Amino acid sequence: MVAKVYFYQNNNSIRVRVRMGPEKFEKTFKTKSDAQDWAGIKKFQLEQAYMRKSLGVSGVSSVDPKKISDAIKHHVEMRKKKTEGEDKGVDKAIFGRFYDFIFDQGRDYLHEITCEDMEAYQSELLESMKASSVNRHFASLGGFFNRCIKRGFLKESPMRSVEPLQVEEVKKVTWTEDEINMVFPLLPKHLKQYILFIYSTGCRPKEATNLKFKEVYFDEGYLKLKSKKGGKLLERSYPIVGDIEGLLKQIKKERPFSKGDDFVFLNTKGNKIVPDVLSEKVREIRRSLGLREALTPYKLRHTFITALVASDIGLPKVQALAGHRRYQTTLGYVDMPEKELKGIVASLDEKRRERRGAI
Repeated sequence: MVAKVYFYQNNNSIRVRVRMGPEKFEKTFKTKSDAQDWAGIKKFQLEQAYMRKSLGVSGVSSVDPKKISDAIKHHVEMRKKKTEGEDKGVDKAIFGRFYDFIFDQGRDYLHEITCEDMEAYQSELLESMKASSVNRHFASLGGFFNRCIKRGFLKESPMRSVEPLQVEEVKKVTWTEDEINMVFPLLPKHLKQYILFIYSTGCRPKEATNLKFKEVYFDEGYLKLKSKKGGKLLERSYPIVGDIEGLLKQIKKERPFSKGDDFVFLNTKGNKIVPDVLSEKVREIRRSLGLREALTPYKLRHTFITALVASDIGLPKVQALAGHRRYQTTLGYVDMPEKELKGIVASLDEKRRERRGAI
C-alpha cells in the first residue's frame, strides 16, 4: 500500500494531507518547500509502519528520512574538518556531480535512491572518465552511504549490488632524458627549482610544496617530507646529497632572511607553490613541443622509482626511498622481461639440482 499526499492552496498558506488507510495527518505551511518536506517524511513513516505491521515483525527498524542535500552537506563538512580542508575541491566535484544526477532522477531523500540509480550513474560516469577514476569516485560515495547507515538515515547501501569496474593494467609512464632536457629549461626559475627537487628526490609534488626550511637539516644530512592522505599526516626522512644539497643551499642563499617556518619553494608572490600551477605550465610546454600527453610532474616520481628498481639495490631500499607504505605498491614498478624471468628460474633450478647431488 502507498500513502497518498494532497496539497490544498489557500490565500497565504498550503494545507497538506497525508493519508494511508485509516491513518491521516494534516498540517498547514506558509511555503511549498516546507510542505513538501513534511509530506515526504510523513509518507515514508506511514509506509514504514504499514510494512512492519504487514510483516508482523516488531524488529523491523525504520530509518530517519533525510534529504540528500542535507546529508551530503553534513558529510562534506565532516570530511573538511577531518582533512583540514585539503580534499575540499575533490569532495565538491564528486558529491556535486552525484547530487545533480540523482536530483534529475527525482530523488529528494536518501531512502529513495535505488541500486538501479547507482548503476545508471556508474554508466554515465564511464562515458567521460576512466574506469579507475569511476571506481575511486564510487569508493567515496560508498563511504558516504556507510556513514549514513551508521547515523540511521539508511537501512542498507544502494551500492550493495554495484560491482567495481574492471581496470586494465597500465604500464607506468616515465620521462626520457630528452623530454626532461626539452621541458625543464623552458620553465620559470621558481618552477624549475621546484620540479628539479621532485625529479631528484622522486617525492610527491605535495611533499615538495609542504617542505619548510626548519625541516631541512644540512648538518645531519637529511630532510623531512610531509603530506596528508585520508586525513592522516605522513612523514618520512630523505637524505640530502649531491644535486639536492646544492639546490637547497642555492635557494637558502637567495633568501638569506628566510625563517624556519617559511616554505622552501615559493612563487613570484611569495606564497608556496601549488602543484596544479606546475602541472598547468608543464601541460602548456608539452603541447607546444608536441610531446606525449601522459607526461606530468607526478610521472617524474614514476621515473625516479623505475630507475631505482633498475639499479638493482633491492626492493626494501626502493620502498624506503619512495616512501611507499605497502611493498605491493613498489612491486607495481617492477617490469621484468620474460626472458630475464626464465633465466632466474633456470638458475634456481640448477642450484636445487646441485644441492640434491650433494646430499
